[in-house]
Amino acid sequence: NLLNKIGKNQGFRDTNNYAYKMDGKVIVNDLDPLIQDLDILPYPLKDSLFEDFINTNGYAPFFFSRGCPYSCSYCSNHAIAKTYGMSGNRPRYRSVESCIEEIKVALEEHEFETIYIMDDTFGLKRKWREEFCEKYRTEINLKFICLLRANVVDEKFIKMLKKAGCYRIQFGVESGNEYVRNTIMNRNISDKQIIDAFSLCRKYGIQANALNIIGVPGETDEMIWETIKLNRKIRPTGGSGVNIFYPYKGTVLGDYCFAND
Repeated sequence: NLLNKIGKNQGFRDTNNYAYKMDGKVIVNDLDPLIQDLDILPYPLKDSLFEDFINTNGYAPFFFSRGCPYSCSYCSNHAIAKTYGMSGNRPRYRSVESCIEEIKVALEEHEFETIYIMDDTFGLKRKWREEFCEKYRTEINLKFICLLRANVVDEKFIKMLKKAGCYRIQFGVESGNEYVRNTIMNRNISDKQIIDAFSLCRKYGIQANALNIIGVPGETDEMIWETIKLNRKIRPTGGSGVNIFYPYKGTVLGDYCFAND
């Protein structure tokens, strides 16, 4: 809506979901409801930027859902839910048919052999993921990567992913210290669940990446060493990555940092 108004040289400051600064004051317009039927949206443009991304990273990126129901204290999802007066940002899914069709259209215009499904947490809706994995296996049959939480996987889920063509899973380990992970970060995932998830991936020949965060409030050098030790214990076959915590305003942990600077 904003871009359409600008393109027509119309006033745009009254556009919903838009905020701006006027005479030193921040003006925040009304919010439109979250879109529930994602199939009404066109496929994202697959232009030269899409091609460059494939050439740089070795895979094609796709998003099939919006939202994440978890309330990790550093993440935007709980802030989005609060903005809309919801208890959680429950994921909304595109139809499986729409997802498969988008991949087919992209394959007509671009060459790629691997797909990265970049949803915050892949397939939390069981019926959707079962239908997707089956159609993906029979109609696309390319290797793919996805993001998951260690506490949502079990042997049946991992076996289904393997059969569908998943060769790598990115897991948010975040911290090797359970106090940091579950009290400060609000992850609610145990060491055992992380260890078991990586063990299952190894059993079924799926690479498992460990994603970590350091630098949250209250974390000590000793706690960071615990993260290193847990990564050594789970032996991620896809490698480990580490991000430095950034305090986003509007999130629980971000607001804490700005209030206690």
